[in-house]
Amino acid sequence: MPAVYLGAEVVERAFQFDGRKSLNKRITNTLQNSSILIAHRLSTVRNCDRVMLLEKGQITAAGDFEELEGKSERFRKMATQ
Repeated sequence: MPAVYLGAEVVERAFQFDGRKSLNKRITNTLQNSSILIAHRLSTVRNCDRVMLLEKGQITAAGDFEELEGKSERFRKMATQ
């Protein structure tokens, strides 16, 4: 495994995984090193050490999932939808 892994949640479709649970399990089991994951579902990043919220190409908030819920109104709204 490389020192840094870059992956996108979209691989779920490319490899025809058995839905979100399978993808999240593969991510958790496979990505033990430093990893950058581009995700569209918040459930995918819930257990990540650091999450960055991008808006219009800019990082507008960063922290773990719970920190972002507390300090970013935009993230909090997305998490409760």
